[in-house]
Amino acid sequence: MFKKKPSTEQIHVRTIFERLCAVYQVKNNASLERLLNLSDAFCTTRIKRASIPYELIDQAAKATGASYDHILYGTPVKHISLDDLDVIQNGLIKGFLELQAVGVIDRSHSIDDLKKIAKVPMTNIENELSLYLSEDEKDSA
Repeated sequence: MFKKKPSTEQIHVRTIFERLCAVYQVKNNASLERLLNLSDAFCTTRIKRASIPYELIDQAAKATGASYDHILYGTPVKHISLDDLDVIQNGLIKGFLELQAVGVIDRSHSIDDLKKIAKVPMTNIENELSLYLSEDEKDSA
């Protein structure tokens, strides 16, 4: 007979599983199920029921550092250059200087110390951006 067209909700859940696969760097839902010790057809069942896997999204965000919003909604980032990353890092350092001025960050930290402190969130930002960019490239393929 005729196959029923998937609902908008089912399509949304399917794309969530695609992003979960990307975050965990596996090729398909079956690999994701094996990796996370889920039952066979877990993903297929959730997609058919249009049931958003909030628990998996939360688990993936905590385990991989990916943002919850990215996994749930997919937020494409089109073009990020090294100059953009420099601007972001400079913004972080300026923010740290402001926090230092009001005493939130110890005033004894030099600008080099603040640059070292900025490396931690910059690493997370770069990881997030690489996930967004790889997802965006996949969508355009």
